[in-house]
Amino acid sequence: MNWKGFRKGLVLSTPIMTGYIPVAVAYAATALSTGLTPWQTVAMSLFVYTGAGQMAAVAMIGQGVSLLGITTAVFIMNLRHVIMSTVIMERLRRSSLGVRVLLSLGITDEVFALETAGGQAKGADNAACFAGIALGAWASWVIGTCIGCGMTTFLPPELMSALGISLYALFISILTPQIRQHLPLAMVVIVSAVTSTLIDSSQGIIIGSLAGAAAGMFLVKEEDLP
Repeated sequence: MNWKGFRKGLVLSTPIMTGYIPVAVAYAATALSTGLTPWQTVAMSLFVYTGAGQMAAVAMIGQGVSLLGITTAVFIMNLRHVIMSTVIMERLRRSSLGVRVLLSLGITDEVFALETAGGQAKGADNAACFAGIALGAWASWVIGTCIGCGMTTFLPPELMSALGISLYALFISILTPQIRQHLPLAMVVIVSAVTSTLIDSSQGIIIGSLAGAAAGMFLVKEEDLP
């Protein structure tokens, strides 16, 4: 382990940490309101670790959806991770297969955006740096969930739910420098966002992601990629 690279990754993950904690607090409040215990709520953050997926899962639990239905929906929502993992694993190709498989568990939208936008994986200490980014993000999500489990007893529900907006603000702040420099990427983001907004249902995220991917096939060329 290159500890210098790992510490660099932890520092780089600071913006993600500050965004994940309030969102995890909001997730915990939602999970507890649907009947999950604090232990179940934290366990989902520990082992499932997908912000949008966890929010959708707890909402479906509250509606009495079957386990098969919840699993299928979360699986479809996270299919984008196949593409993101492929990109990251190619950038970490100097590392062993075992290391790359382990690090793939830490890929989220924000980690992927930070990694590809900053080009961190191109250095000699790429795996260690990425490990720092991924671990910092995951730890902050779990910590935020624990905080949320303790705060729900004395904070108003309106405030808890409002914390969820910070995730969108975080993702926009990461993407903005890239889309300002590359118009095709900006068009893909707009297509995905508009589609997700127009479809006012749990399927909006899925269809918006597919629409953005389809637009990217036609609009984005290899030289436009970061």
